[in-house]
Amino acid sequence: MKIDHTNRVQAMNPYKMQQERYQKQTEQQPAKAKDRVDISKAAKQMQVESPVTAARTEKVEALRKQVEAGEYQVNHKAVAEKFLSYWQSLGSINKHD
Repeated sequence: MKIDHTNRVQAMNPYKMQQERYQKQTEQQPAKAKDRVDISKAAKQMQVESPVTAARTEKVEALRKQVEAGEYQVNHKAVAEKFLSYWQSLGSINKHD
């Protein structure tokens, strides 16, 4: 029996060859630029707590305390008027209905 191409040992491990090709390609490619995030001055100023944010926080905290104590009372008439004016502004409800 005759066996040809006995020196083809490299063909036995195609995964190793593929890995070597990949390493050569990555070595030849220039390094890619990394992602970068720049925050503008305006955005940095927006992150700083403003007086409006502080006032809002105080108001929310006061409401939270009232709700927890059971002292918070909803003004049903004011809520209904706000809903009515909202729907009227959208044109869903006529003012004289």
